[in-house]
Amino acid sequence: MSAVFNIVVIDDDDLVCETIVSFLEIAGHNVSSANDGDKGIEIIKDTKPNLVITDIVMPTKEGMETIIDIKKFNSDTKIIAISGQGWSSGVSYLEMAERLGANATISKPFTRQDLMDTVAEVMA
Repeated sequence: MSAVFNIVVIDDDDLVCETIVSFLEIAGHNVSSANDGDKGIEIIKDTKPNLVITDIVMPTKEGMETIIDIKKFNSDTKIIAISGQGWSSGVSYLEMAERLGANATISKPFTRQDLMDTVAEVMA
């Protein structure tokens, strides 16, 4: 097996979150999860993960704000932004996430292989 990483997954869709967590745990990673950005930030501050995978469109604290907060207190944390939605002012949410500091993006729906390839690429 390759390197083991500490990863936090943030997604308000329970099924998506549980699926991502399952894929990552099967690959041997240590994974924590949250269903919104506020809870995710608390976990990130406590666990100092190598990687955060965050949805963009969520209630309470959405992904863009979460990415900004992560970069404020730990600019070394790698981030993968995921989203199945949207454009704002002619720019996709995923493009905006990269501009704010996400290291990679994945459009929903995605496959297990898409996820694992992106994690390997970001953490290489």
